[in-house]
Amino acid sequence: MQETKYKKPSFSYRPGRFKRLSSSKLLSPLVLMLLLSVTLAACGTETASPSATSTANTPVVSTAAATSNPSTSAASTTSGIATATTAASTSASATTAAGQAGATTNPAANPQAEVVTSTATTGSTAGAGSTATGATNVAPTGNLEVDIRNLVKAVTPSVVLIAVTTSQAQGVGTGSIITPDGFIITNFHVVAAGGASVAAQTQIQVVMTDGKKFPAKVVGTDRSNDLAVIKIDATGLPVIKQGSSSALQVGEWVVAVGNALALPGGPTVTAGIVGALGRSIQEPAPASANLTDLIQTNAAINPGNSGGPLLNLSGEIVGINTAAPVDPESQSAAQGIGFAISIDQAKPIIQTLMSGKSIVPPYMGILPVTLTPGLAAQYNLPTDTGVFIQTVEPNSAAATAGWKAGDIITQMDGTKISSLADLQTVLNRHKPGDTVQATLVTPQGQTQQTNITFGQPPTQ
Repeated sequence: MQETKYKKPSFSYRPGRFKRLSSSKLLSPLVLMLLLSVTLAACGTETASPSATSTANTPVVSTAAATSNPSTSAASTTSGIATATTAASTSASATTAAGQAGATTNPAANPQAEVVTSTATTGSTAGAGSTATGATNVAPTGNLEVDIRNLVKAVTPSVVLIAVTTSQAQGVGTGSIITPDGFIITNFHVVAAGGASVAAQTQIQVVMTDGKKFPAKVVGTDRSNDLAVIKIDATGLPVIKQGSSSALQVGEWVVAVGNALALPGGPTVTAGIVGALGRSIQEPAPASANLTDLIQTNAAINPGNSGGPLLNLSGEIVGINTAAPVDPESQSAAQGIGFAISIDQAKPIIQTLMSGKSIVPPYMGILPVTLTPGLAAQYNLPTDTGVFIQTVEPNSAAATAGWKAGDIITQMDGTKISSLADLQTVLNRHKPGDTVQATLVTPQGQTQQTNITFGQPPTQ
């Protein structure tokens, strides 16, 4: 029987075709900043097909509940975590800022009223999954312009510039302070200056919005999820409040804050809406991360924004800005599409990194996407439930197990697989070297029982 061919994404995801959001430069007296270039938005390393996305050098790590169609979106790779999207309520009235703590403002009567409720800063340390003491609460008024101004005032002091210097490169990214004693979250590719690992002699400097500078040390990194935690020696710092990305709705307003293009004068603020949820993309080498459960937004995200917060109108971080796609033909940035790692997916990873533990996820070497009725109809597949395998990396764990592009994962390790979230649940229970049984359905409708032994994430 002739092998079934699968339509590849309309974007070609090759190294250099997408830009990571940290600004990076080679050391040169003639060049102040060379933007770090990388393939994103279903960023992947090249395969034999000029338009194909590959999971080469990429562990499958988290699992998204929402699905991106590989024929229409660049975002369709591995995993994610947050699965449900529920309505986020917005208060019609709120308590005013510090000097008027007891008063209430009605935005309908006074649309220009600015409402900020502050929580006093203490020296205690909050974990990634909790609301940090010292975080500033912003009460939405119902007036978009006022709400954005309020959250910018409240949140900007907890957003920092991260300058990274290695023997080979220099770069600038963004981070968010998550504890009063100096823990900061950002992207792995920021602290690695675009490399596959953090260089031994890497120097990191954190610059606050008030101009104060602190040397920082890397506490932990997770290359597979493009996350890192760094720390500065300080106390009583302003802290960003952590929200819930699972409460986001498509069409909801969000705000991105970051050091776009490393422009002087402080962070850049852009606003837009949530364009989609649960996107999955693949970054190219050297980082080679499969990112899932991403928030897609049309808030402008530019090089230098990497690691910065994506905020809801309550001033809560709901995502970590990470990627923006570039058209492979014109090499121009795609308009109105940027991606942020969902905070719900990041929280447990951040907690682990804060403890100094390393994260080594099981590696399969596939490019999966949640199967939907539309995707099944497009490819004339025998089922519309499971995880569809777009590509299988040669010599990977999946290839060794006999998996092929077009196969559908319906069960693994005794767990029914209906989505990438289900797949992630299984992966979270295992480590490299573990062997599990999996049930696959071929494009021709045949059911196969296979064993797969998870591999180590590639180092390059």
